[in-house]
Formats: sequence, C-alpha cells, structure tokens
Amino acid sequence: MRAKNHSFDVSLEEPAILHPSLDDPEKHLQFKRYMLTYKTTKGENSIKAYGLNRKKLREKRSKYLDTVELNDLYWDYDPDELTDKQKHDISKDMNRPWPDLERIIRKARAFLAIAATDQKPFSLMVRQNFPHLPYEPQSRV
Repeated sequence: MRAKNHSFDVSLEEPAILHPSLDDPEKHLQFKRYMLTYKTTKGENSIKAYGLNRKKLREKRSKYLDTVELNDLYWDYDPDELTDKQKHDISKDMNRPWPDLERIIRKARAFLAIAATDQKPFSLMVRQNFPHLPYEPQSRV
C-alpha cells in the first residue's frame, strides 16, 4: 500500500526497502560468510537499493571476517580460569612466553566481546558467522 497524495496516512504504507533504524535486518537478510543474501523481497530490494553487495564493501566485510576468525582462535582461553599447568602447556605449544600470550588472548577476547554488538561494523555478519559470541539485542526506536 502506497500513499497516493498528501491526504493518505503514510504510516499505513509498507515500504519496499528496509528502514535502517526501524526494521530488524535479521528478518530480511542473511550472510553466507561475507556475502549478503536475502530472506525476503524487502531484503532483496534493500540489497539492490543500498548497494550492499558492491565489490569494495564485500572486500571490507571479508577482511573484517578474517580478523574476527583470527581473534576467535583465542575465545576458549580464559586466562583467569586456566591453571598454571594449562598456561605452561599453551605457552609451550605456541612457542611464546605466557605473558605475551596472555596479553594477546585478553585483547582478542575484549575485541570479540563487543564484535557482535549493534554499534560495531558488520555486526549482523559477525553474529551469523559466530553465534557463540555474546550479543544483547538493542531495542529498536
């Protein structure tokens, strides 16, 4: 339904594309790694209208996905939960001193703790590729 003139109630319209702050993109869009695909016609129209699969954007998403994947290697290591023997074994396996590894692990875990949040770039892609990462949905305005 479209408003034909100024006397129509525009709140009754059903837009053909996603509104960035009102619609939940997860209902209409999905990622296959870094490639964006659609679940609905509204999602398909939005990909085309906003140019969401243009080459430079795909390249940025691919690089960001690589970064998340590299950091995700450390997700299961919580330095505060590891025993001294585990720290020693990890240090030996990775051929790095534990203090260096602990710093790397803490940075990776801090990055991942917020990577899926709505304020971060490509958060939907991150959530769909790494569902184990923490995420608290924000209410839509």
